[in-house]
Amino acid sequence: MTGQPPNGASRRQTPRHPVRWKAAMVFDKSVGKPIIHTQTEDLSLGGAAILSTEKDLMGTTLTLLLAQPAVNGSDAPKMLKARAAVVSTVQKPGETGFR
Repeated sequence: MTGQPPNGASRRQTPRHPVRWKAAMVFDKSVGKPIIHTQTEDLSLGGAAILSTEKDLMGTTLTLLLAQPAVNGSDAPKMLKARAAVVSTVQKPGETGFR
């Protein structure tokens, strides 16, 4: 797919950490898409790989909500909120979803 760096190189300047946090992608009303409830595949200081069934999100700006799991069972997850832009969309090999 388009939007990938050449030869599979990563755009991220900081290390990725494989984490599976609950996530919600909240689109601006002008986009006309419902909230997508999903999860992360990995996180870094410069970005996040989010799983989605939507393939046409390149260039979309949205609000990303992340639920950082509780440190111990009695705490509630910590909610993180950030404005984000979709800079790449890649189909997951052998799957119908996108990353």
